Amino acid sequence: MLEIRDGIVRRVPRPRLPVDEVATFQGYPPDALLAAYGFPEGYDGSGVTIGIMEWGSGYNPVDVASFCQEYGLPPCDIEFSSVDGWQNDGGTSSADEEATLDIEWVHAGAPGAKKRLYGCNSGTTMPEFSANVHKGFQFVLADPDRPQILTVSYGDAEATFGAAACQQWQADIAALQAAGTWVFVSSGDQGALGMHDIYANPPGQRNVDAPASCPAAIGIGGTRLVLTPTRQETVGGDSGFYSPGGGISSIWARPAYQNGHMAYGRRGVPDLAANADPVTGYAVVFQGVRQVIGGTSASAPFVAALFARILQAMAKAGVTPPKDPHDVIYQNPQAFRDITAGNNSFMGVTGYSAGPGWDACTGMGVPIGTALLAAFVPQQEAPAPEPVKPEPVEPTPEPAPVDPAPVEAKPAKVMVGVDSNDTVTDAFLQEVQHWLGIRPHFWGRYLDTLTPQEVARLLSWGIGILPISRYATATTVATAEDAQAIAARTVAAARELGIPSGTTIPVDVEYGWPVTAAFLDAWTQAVEAADYGPAAYLGTADQDHMTALAGMNAALRDKLAVYAAHDEVGVPWPDWRTVLLFWRRISTPPWATDLPAGTGVWQFAIDQMGGLVDLDLLDATATPGVVLWEG
Repeated sequence: MLEIRDGIVRRVPRPRLPVDEVATFQGYPPDALLAAYGFPEGYDGSGVTIGIMEWGSGYNPVDVASFCQEYGLPPCDIEFSSVDGWQNDGGTSSADEEATLDIEWVHAGAPGAKKRLYGCNSGTTMPEFSANVHKGFQFVLADPDRPQILTVSYGDAEATFGAAACQQWQADIAALQAAGTWVFVSSGDQGALGMHDIYANPPGQRNVDAPASCPAAIGIGGTRLVLTPTRQETVGGDSGFYSPGGGISSIWARPAYQNGHMAYGRRGVPDLAANADPVTGYAVVFQGVRQVIGGTSASAPFVAALFARILQAMAKAGVTPPKDPHDVIYQNPQAFRDITAGNNSFMGVTGYSAGPGWDACTGMGVPIGTALLAAFVPQQEAPAPEPVKPEPVEPTPEPAPVDPAPVEAKPAKVMVGVDSNDTVTDAFLQEVQHWLGIRPHFWGRYLDTLTPQEVARLLSWGIGILPISRYATATTVATAEDAQAIAARTVAAARELGIPSGTTIPVDVEYGWPVTAAFLDAWTQAVEAADYGPAAYLGTADQDHMTALAGMNAALRDKLAVYAAHDEVGVPWPDWRTVLLFWRRISTPPWATDLPAGTGVWQFAIDQMGGLVDLDLLDATATPGVVLWEG
């Protein structure tokens, strides 16, 4: 959090207040949280430099050494680099709790990484602090030994700083990203209020913290993690004391990497989250005393340390890190544990609710470290962390040879169908959620069967829309001119219905209407120009579809999402941008009565797919995205 103490703008983490139910809790030690979030073993961040950015917060090496000794960690060597002449005060100030927390938990998560603390004056006013944030970023950018990771636990509402300051920070963070530095920023600790000066905030107004809201930043939110007797991870909500920051930017449009993950047309924060509630906080040694500290000031450096391990694994495998990691984060929901309970209301400001998929409390969810590593390092390239001597086992017979699959396909998703005569009401959505066990991420339906009321209801539930265009033409072969005409009609209808910009809109190119590469090229261009996402729904795929897709302009083809019902596909699938979908009609409400007892719709769909699609294409360890289709 950010506070003004003695006229100095400072960031202060949240200590745990006395709470009867956790009065004996001493804070999570490193081994508990590393295990809880699946930090990949065999990696410790070696070869990676982590920068820790501090404004007016120092540390005492004795505290850090005590922390290492307490938890069996190797010694922590910290380089100190002054941005503007500011010098470390040796951990004597109460404000030094921030830097101490950052150092100890960066080291806990990545003990092999090199750590460098960048110290800078904070200033005595918000404008001075804003200028010094820019100064700090520029100093790191000019460092000849620039870190690959920079963690930042500072921020306040966008409105506190103004658009000009936020735009400058975005330019700074984007420049760091382009130079090979990933910047992790805490999302704040005042929930949807998002402003430390609560008296300056108009009643009920939501805010989002900057610089976490900068599109180039990786915003880190917070959860409340209870590990015993069983794991429960939620968003704490309004305790009057703490609620994790998160919300929708008033400055930045929704970046491309968030398309399809939210109904909002603006940048959403955070991108991911980890434990942060002070009630279930982190063990820290500060000024010689063991304390329990929470806040996204803790989750940001902790997550940054996880990514240091991932960078180490990428280097070992010879994989070049992406300039912007957001794409990998958002394209791999299986690498996160979805948090679906709680909200971030705070001090009378109604917050956002946690729910399936991305939400403005926890982003994509909390990381599953091993799965996240696999997302950044393809399996065939992932190095073995450390050789382990195997236990002797009895030999087993060689398996019978099998013919290799003719085509290597990408991971599949499943589309579950319901009847189109069901009106989208709150009661019906509740029934759907009950049988699925989760709230659906998207709702597929022909565009011309939707009403504005249904669109508004789906968006109010946080459910994305997959509106399929089936407007026909009089021609027997689909041409570029047909695509332009259909796209114009489709876009006009989508806007009239209130379907948000950025929504993916597939065009129905079912068999019996030969489609061409020229049609798909023109459709992709026209829909993208209208600020929607281009896609094609193949129905039951045939060879004409494959020929048309293969003949597209390569750059346009990479922008086209491909959907198909995989019930009678008898042609090889290309290995690019294909989402395999299975659809099954279910009787009208109660629409899940034909399910086996105790079985959810998702599992039922997998069971029915056994002879239709290679189940190895599905990630059995995660809950895939579920697309409901009303056809």
